[in-house]
Amino acid sequence: MRLQDEVVSSGFCIFDKAITMDIQLKEKLIAKIGSTNDDELLRQLLRVLDLESKTDEYYSLSEDEKEAVNEGIAQLDKDVFLSNEEANHQADQCLNK
Repeated sequence: MRLQDEVVSSGFCIFDKAITMDIQLKEKLIAKIGSTNDDELLRQLLRVLDLESKTDEYYSLSEDEKEAVNEGIAQLDKDVFLSNEEANHQADQCLNK
């Protein structure tokens, strides 16, 4: 039996099952968090959750930054770029190394 047939014959959508599992997991986590007295564990959990929420954020480029990116792409298209060694050498010269 194909997965599609199983989903249709079972009478529920596979996404409903995933949502139910997601809710159950959240409920388990909430119960565990509510029952712990370990402050360090709670701080660590909060840090992890804060990191996850920050990944949803994105940086908007300014017009100057967009122009610089487009200029760099144009240079790459024209094969106008430095090798890593050449870039390091120029940086060393600028830093008087």
